[in-house]
Amino acid sequence: MSAAAPSPYGTGQRVLEVGAIGAFALLAAWSTWRLLAATGPHCFAVVLVAAPVGWLAADLGSGLLHWACDSFGSASTPVIGQALIRPFREHPVDPQAMTRHDFVETHGASCLAALPFLAASVAVPLASWPWLWSFHAIHHSSLKMDWIAGSRIHPVDAVVTRAVAYLPVFVLGFAPPALYAYLVFLSFHTVFIHANVRWRFPYLRWAISTPEYHHWHHTSDEEGIDKNFASVLPLWDLAFGTAHQPDHWPKNYGTVKFQPPETYIGQLLYPFRRKGEATPYG
Repeated sequence: MSAAAPSPYGTGQRVLEVGAIGAFALLAAWSTWRLLAATGPHCFAVVLVAAPVGWLAADLGSGLLHWACDSFGSASTPVIGQALIRPFREHPVDPQAMTRHDFVETHGASCLAALPFLAASVAVPLASWPWLWSFHAIHHSSLKMDWIAGSRIHPVDAVVTRAVAYLPVFVLGFAPPALYAYLVFLSFHTVFIHANVRWRFPYLRWAISTPEYHHWHHTSDEEGIDKNFASVLPLWDLAFGTAHQPDHWPKNYGTVKFQPPETYIGQLLYPFRRKGEATPYG
């Protein structure tokens, strides 16, 4: 009688998955503590926004991972074969297999896959990123606010901000007419909030971003620095304590400590040439 084939799930795999779960728990706890320390009383609002975004990102990431594990490698692939590829390949063949595994086996692969992203999030500071500001500073360099100021933007800044705004709507699977309506609204609203319109819109000024509200985001006056980040709903600034809409209008616009070049090529190259101390104000 021949000997039974050895189980593909060995001691080494068990140790790897236990270690992955432990590392995941420690990094998750550390990230949670950093979030609480950085946001304080606004933590609930941060979680309210971050939770659905994280869910969408996790759903997209898990789908891509499932596709990659189904398409490349095998259960014998070194390191990731038993940890990642085997569970994904096993499920379609034996859907009940998951019910025959314990906590470590069912969660180890997921924790292992999430570790690089979690480790990266722990390494990223929760402070402002001056090198990113160098790109967005081009948009804030307008010394006068008018409808065309909304189009003064660095290509890198445009790609990042548009992706953050449009991808979630696309991933959620909205019908094309709804998606087109959303794009049209954002396009016209962007022109509107940058326009040199002196109306106060008394019944809307705290419900939706207006020119008055967004002009305070572009001001270089001290009272408006780091205010009115929300481009559509002031609700988020009210939640985070960054809303500012007094009875008077801003006096000055543009950056504070420096002014990016006025030429197109100069603005295009500026973020890559910017050196020295940089802050959200220049």
